[in-house]
Amino acid sequence: MSPLGCLKLVVGGTSVLRGVEQYREKLIRCNETGLLDLSQDDASCSRDGCEESSDPLDRGSLKISNDGTTVTFRSNCLSFHLIGTKIVQLDDDAICAIYGSLHDDENLIKLRSETREDVATSLMGLRGAFTIVLASFKTNSIYILKDEIGIKSLLVSFRENEIVFSNIADDQDQQWYELPPFFITSIGHDIATIKRASLIAPQICQLQRLGYDAVTGEMVEATIDKVRTALSASIKDICSKRLVKECATILYSGGLDSALIASMVAEYVEDIQYIELVNVAFQPKRAPDRVTALCTYEDLLKLYPKVDFRLICVDVDTDEYKQMEPYLYGLIFPNTTHMDLNIAAAIHYAVTMKGYIFNPEVFKTEQWQKIRESTSIMKSVNLRVTIANTPDKQEGSNIDEGHDCTVLESIGKGKFARSSSDDDVDVLPRYWKDIQTTAMVPLVAPLGESYVSQSRDVIIGSGADELFGGYGRHAVERKKDASMAEHEINKDLIRLWKRNMGRDDRVVNQNGIAAMYPFLHDIVLETITELQVNPSTSINALVCPDWFKELGVHKSMNYQTLKNCEFLNGDSGKHISVYVNKWILREIALRIGLKHCVHFKKRAIQFGSRSAKTFNVLRGMSNRVASDKGSRVIGREDLRYHTDSFASVSHNEV
Repeated sequence: MSPLGCLKLVVGGTSVLRGVEQYREKLIRCNETGLLDLSQDDASCSRDGCEESSDPLDRGSLKISNDGTTVTFRSNCLSFHLIGTKIVQLDDDAICAIYGSLHDDENLIKLRSETREDVATSLMGLRGAFTIVLASFKTNSIYILKDEIGIKSLLVSFRENEIVFSNIADDQDQQWYELPPFFITSIGHDIATIKRASLIAPQICQLQRLGYDAVTGEMVEATIDKVRTALSASIKDICSKRLVKECATILYSGGLDSALIASMVAEYVEDIQYIELVNVAFQPKRAPDRVTALCTYEDLLKLYPKVDFRLICVDVDTDEYKQMEPYLYGLIFPNTTHMDLNIAAAIHYAVTMKGYIFNPEVFKTEQWQKIRESTSIMKSVNLRVTIANTPDKQEGSNIDEGHDCTVLESIGKGKFARSSSDDDVDVLPRYWKDIQTTAMVPLVAPLGESYVSQSRDVIIGSGADELFGGYGRHAVERKKDASMAEHEINKDLIRLWKRNMGRDDRVVNQNGIAAMYPFLHDIVLETITELQVNPSTSINALVCPDWFKELGVHKSMNYQTLKNCEFLNGDSGKHISVYVNKWILREIALRIGLKHCVHFKKRAIQFGSRSAKTFNVLRGMSNRVASDKGSRVIGREDLRYHTDSFASVSHNEV
């Protein structure tokens, strides 16, 4: 499938361009940490960002191809070659290329400003998920900018006498850096940066919140209502922009975030014929995400009986995946750790949107009832508790007895604790083979044919963990030091552009699909800045404020399991912290009527789909060895399954 969009700018003659080394150093610093340390900001790289250029652009050199996808022009010293799927000539003096989408294209008119300061201000006022390159002949400068979260990819490479900006790395022999969203890049008589006046992510991180002891029940109710209203509004807005109007398609694990999105699409989006829930599994009868998807799919069918939900089961063939690894490596470059490849593989196969429609008649079978009643299965997908000998020593054993106490988040990984990925758990027992006969009865596609979605958009729940405190390490840090926990949460939000968004965009876009992120929508982000209560803090359910005890998420716990545990009686010297993460989203889901996902543990897509397990097995790595190597960079020599040559990606299909 052809890419949905592309953007590439080649700047030639850069050997005479001032500021190149300082600019490269700034990119290196940002890419190493994902953060911008303003205390180390290089003055020589940013001081001239708004000064007039002494190297004027030659308007007479401007040439636009017949199909409008290629633009060339030059200045006295530099040459510019711009390729893009959306190039707009604003007037005789301004032309821009947009990769992604703006909330309001009418704001582009403001980019025709006379001064660099006005152009920079107008660029910073743009909203949406985009990367933009603007050539302004009035100010004799080129401006390059991402949206302030960094949702869309743009990479930078420094070659001999040229600099390349591209949404994909079309040459993996070169060093590439992800362009940060922290500043505008301007190219005139030098290459410089213009600091963004205000970024929403740092603004969220710097807010002063009330301590939970000072919070009232009324404040909590107001917070929950505001988040629910904002999320529903963002979902309505992004669905209004979908390319195929008949349906909405959701990347669906059946976990809290995707189930919440699915329910809100069903509840608030009216002009829709059906909703597709895309669930990917590399080992279907062992993938935890397949179990969670089925459980919440059943919940959705009961909650919205008049809505046509289609659960698309995408089962990945291991042999096919072997052949795809080099291609996926090329897509995610320069994000090339084990984890990056595992995540990219799951997303890639999900956004192909090709599989079979799961037949809901399965839910009437005896086999499905046995699966739901299986304690061992439910324990593998639900949250658990870990006991420690002391508050500081994370060493203990699991005590959950089923899904009723599943809102509990474990702290630490003791010698008795299972891996958080549960990769060693056979999630579906012998019943799976029996239900497959019913599950694969064709509902839409003819017998023997796969169902292929016609959608060109996919809704993804990225950002929920960063905004609402979904990672286990957040709770671990809180157990050590509350301020350290806040620091961890803040880092995760600010560095989304580097760790997640650019990589995911390259994978999704190359499949001809547009990704939409309701949790990262302006409406939700701006609402977060207005909250008195910190939405990203986990709460210890055993020593919690009175207002938390009044919430359904607290009342839904089965404390009998805890009371029956021997360590709570007498002076056993053991300690337990039961942190509830993402409690606002869990409470909203519970109020909507989603019973299962409220109790599901946070599980990364590479573990839930078992793409990581497949990657490890192909290399003969145990879970422990693989865990130690998760952040290790993969080299080409590690892609042992490619056939003829290393795969590459290009802009040939514009």
